[in-house]
Amino acid sequence: MDEVRDARILVAGEYPDKQLALTEADLDAIAQAHDAPVPLLVEHKPTLTLGWVESLTRKGRELWGKVRLLPEAAKLIAQSGVRTLSAGLTRQPLKLREVSLVSQPRIPEASLLSDDLAYLPAGEVMMMTATTQPEPQTRAPEHEAMLAELRAENEQLKAQIAQLERAVADTQAMEALQQRLAELERQLAEREAEFQVDAWTREYGLTPAQAAIARKILLSGQVELSADETPAQLFAQFIATLPKPQPEPAQRHAFGVDEAATIAMLRQAGFQVGNELTPEARALLQGGGRA
Repeated sequence: MDEVRDARILVAGEYPDKQLALTEADLDAIAQAHDAPVPLLVEHKPTLTLGWVESLTRKGRELWGKVRLLPEAAKLIAQSGVRTLSAGLTRQPLKLREVSLVSQPRIPEASLLSDDLAYLPAGEVMMMTATTQPEPQTRAPEHEAMLAELRAENEQLKAQIAQLERAVADTQAMEALQQRLAELERQLAEREAEFQVDAWTREYGLTPAQAAIARKILLSGQVELSADETPAQLFAQFIATLPKPQPEPAQRHAFGVDEAATIAMLRQAGFQVGNELTPEARALLQGGGRA
């Protein structure tokens, strides 16, 4: 990844050996004329580009620039220990054409800003003519195409992430609604079961044990039952609580107590009997005594 650093490029002042005097107005003119990045070279030779001076800003009597170092260049500068700068200017017009990293600058303390420094002394001024101006090196077309493709893929990934985030949010909302619906359905089933069991209790006199089993049977579709509480087993338990029918006692007829019935039984047995029993027959049937 490229590394961006601040660098102090020039300082207004007299440069007699270059027959040049730079004022603050000259620094403003150089900054305004800076319409494209200029290369950061080594010893003013266009054989190796370490990065680009992207923008210029005047701060008082100083001209500062944003320098973008290529990844390998940042490592090279750190390993070499060379940090001093020299600026290359054209005279007509007055314009920055390149900045170089040099081992023996005119001002020895000139350097690129490191992470732990707050400012940078000015670099050396070297005059150049337009004919000796190095051509700015730009990224190769295939490099630009690769970057464009990577940017497009990055945007696609961002869109996919956003879509997945929306899907996750929608899924969570749907799960919450389904849980709420299931809870409401369970509450409704419990209310209906209570109403039904109450009605059966009032009509048929269900015992508390029978009411509890009936409630479980009615809620078997809503409440998870244990292994020994299937609907069929609960129904069998409910039947077991019902009272068992008792056989009716055999009706016995006491002779003589119901005279009409006694006459009917005697006739069925083949006896010739009138419509009324004689006192002797009545006494005989009631106890065997005589009237």
